[in-house]
Amino acid sequence: MDAVRRALPALPEPFNLRHVIGEIQRTDPVMGALLEGKSASVSAALKRLQTEGTIEVVELGSGKRPSTYRLVVPEATVEEDFLPMTADDDIPF
Repeated sequence: MDAVRRALPALPEPFNLRHVIGEIQRTDPVMGALLEGKSASVSAALKRLQTEGTIEVVELGSGKRPSTYRLVVPEATVEEDFLPMTADDDIPF
């Protein structure tokens, strides 16, 4: 699962199982070799990431067509302390 999580930032939007395996093979050839023929392991990791809310399904796969996913970006929260300064604000130097 760690290898799948590390691959997420480099994946296109949307991505699928094949993209994930390709990225792991590109960035970690040893792990990529271990995954040969074990796409079910990567698929299980994607399902766990979906359950925890890290990714979401864009389109369910069918037959040989894999499901496509995208990263879930949490909404940013802006607190009053971090609002942009205005020309009227005092700047302590």
